[in-house]
This record gives sequence, structure tokens and C-alpha cells, in this order.
Amino acid sequence: MIKILIDKLLSIFILIISFPFLLFILPVVSLLTKESPILTQNRKLTLEKKNIKIWKIRTIRETDKFKQLETSAKNIYNKHEFEKYVPLFCKWLRQSGIDEIPQLINVIKGDLSIVGPRPMIEKDLLIMKEHEPEIYKKRMMLNSKPGITGYWQLFGVREKGSENLVEMDSYYEQKKSFILDLKIILKTFVVMLRAKHSDSIVTDKFAEVNKKVETEISELSFE
Repeated sequence: MIKILIDKLLSIFILIISFPFLLFILPVVSLLTKESPILTQNRKLTLEKKNIKIWKIRTIRETDKFKQLETSAKNIYNKHEFEKYVPLFCKWLRQSGIDEIPQLINVIKGDLSIVGPRPMIEKDLLIMKEHEPEIYKKRMMLNSKPGITGYWQLFGVREKGSENLVEMDSYYEQKKSFILDLKIILKTFVVMLRAKHSDSIVTDKFAEVNKKVETEISELSFE
């Protein structure tokens, strides 16, 4: 109960202080992606669990070619072939984790925790269940509420795949406490400030992206 209260109060606080910044970046995202800057995705902890409609800032130009590529993608944790559809400014949003700020609305609604196992899209869960059934069974044993950030999100190794994901989420479930959540939240803020968020699509380092972001924004057409 205390965790839920802290989650909601912290989410409200972060949304309030980030609101002016969001007012700036959302129009920029809309211009870059040519679509609504906010999107929703259906995610679950497992296929058997409750579906959660999460809110995110759009970061990908969803062209016809991208949609074809997305349909055929089989790698859950590394989707670098999508990177060319992510504008430079949006790469920074992904690397900083700012694109996930709208998920705080889900926390306020009670769908998510700030800290918890990462919910996944149904397609990725189907791939895991089909190709890694034993690991999927272990994931089914998780009972924690899904979170925006978590132990795997900070310390996981994407190249190690589903086994690493489930191992770290299981570790969190066994060890979860107020102190562990606090450490994860503080570490998450550091990662956001340094734009070092582990991302399945973007591989560019923040330093390389930052040099080009200002140029891209200045060249935007507001017509």
C-alpha cells in the first residue's frame, strides 16, 4: 500500500515538473514523425496476464517500409534495423528515457509501478513462448506489478536475451524492498541525465547524437 502511494505521489510530482518541457518536445516530435506525438501500446507481463495500454512519446517514423520490417522482426532485444526510422532528436529521447515519461499516467491509474519487471508487447511474448518455452514458464511465475524502470532495465545485458531478463526480474521479485526501489529510482535518474538508457533500437552514443540534434531542430519546417 505504501509503495502504491509513493508511486502515485512521485508520478504526479514528475509529471508536474516535466510538463513545460513536454509542451516543447511534443510539437517537435510531431513535426519529425509526421504523426501524433503520443502513442499507446498494448503490453503484458505474460500472455496470460492483464493487458496494459501504456502511453509513450512517439519516436519512430512509421513508414510502409518500417511496418513491413516490423512484421518480420524476430529479435526481441535488439532491433537495430529500425534505427534509420528514428529521427536524431527522438534518438536522444529514447536514450534518455524521456519518451517513457507519459507512462507515469499508467502509474497514477494503477496499471504500472515505477519499479518492476518490464512489460512486453504481445508479439515479443509469443516469440519467447514459442522459441524459449522453459524461460517463458519462469516468467509466468512473476507476480510483481510491471514497472517503467527496473533491475533488468538498468543492469540487464540485451545480448544475453530472455534468460538474462527473467533472471534479473526474478532477482528483483525475491529482493524487492523500499531501499532497493529507491536505489533503482535514483540510478534511473542518473541514467536519464547521462542519456545512457539501454535501447533495443538506438545504438548511437549520446555524444554523437547531441552534436546533430540542434541542427535537425533548426532545419524543421513549421509550414
